[in-house]
Amino acid sequence: MRGRMATAVSILVLAGAPQVVAQSAKDQQPKSIALPAVSADADPRRAKPGTAERVQFADTLQKITVEPGVNEIIQIAEGHPNRIVTPFEEPRIVTTAAASVETSENVIYVAPANAGLITMFLTETGDESVSISLTLQPKKIPPRELRLDLPPGVLVPKADDAAPGLDRTARPENGRAYVARAGEVFDQLAQGRVPGDFAFSQQASPPYPLCTAENGFEVSFSTGQYLLGQRQEVYVGVVRNGGPATASFQEPWCYSEGVIAVALWPHATLQPGEYAEIYLARAVVDPAEFDPRAPRPSLLQARRQ
Repeated sequence: MRGRMATAVSILVLAGAPQVVAQSAKDQQPKSIALPAVSADADPRRAKPGTAERVQFADTLQKITVEPGVNEIIQIAEGHPNRIVTPFEEPRIVTTAAASVETSENVIYVAPANAGLITMFLTETGDESVSISLTLQPKKIPPRELRLDLPPGVLVPKADDAAPGLDRTARPENGRAYVARAGEVFDQLAQGRVPGDFAFSQQASPPYPLCTAENGFEVSFSTGQYLLGQRQEVYVGVVRNGGPATASFQEPWCYSEGVIAVALWPHATLQPGEYAEIYLARAVVDPAEFDPRAPRPSLLQARRQ
């Protein structure tokens, strides 16, 4: 009897031991930490339709209808190449701007080196009947693509529209190298230098080039200068804005048969009463001889004093 009781007591003690141990482990658990409440709107799964952030894209394509003989002012990217798609098969470019200009078929690539305005004229190679006048304004914007179209009814010249039996390439004023040379001459004139292969004269003999200037502009070559090269002659004159408001001179006003290129310096947009030099290059057949060259003085110097 006593033995049975001892066994029972032993069983009870062993059976109770786990309860004591379990209670001791519970007392050792760390206290819970209260976490701040988070709004349900922070859960991306609860976002409302249309509230997700959208990726922004720059619209760099612009289609422009350009009127022949009317200057179009367009913004382009500074320090980046810009793509200009022209309606001409082989565009001829006349510009004196300090920018990288390249052509590929009917496309022109322009990369401005600074924020200075870029003026240029575009025509079909070998055909001066239709011209596009552009003023490109470099800005801190992404590179742009401009697609130029002529208005309905304006016939787009073609590079192969020459009359039967007429070899356009035989005319020096129609060659790209010939036009590029005119731009180089203009650059040197703007720097006050005379190109090494040109003879310089302080006075040009009449007849002078004619310009059908508008908007109060006055053009004079009678008191200007004259340079004669092997295949080109260049007239240097002055342009004055005689109108009441700031305006831009349009180089096509001076285009006629035989004219290769026209440019103004230091800029084509003049305030009332302001002067600029004008450079006009024409093709020559039988150049005459001139005396040795001398440094070219600026025609604007006397008017600034």
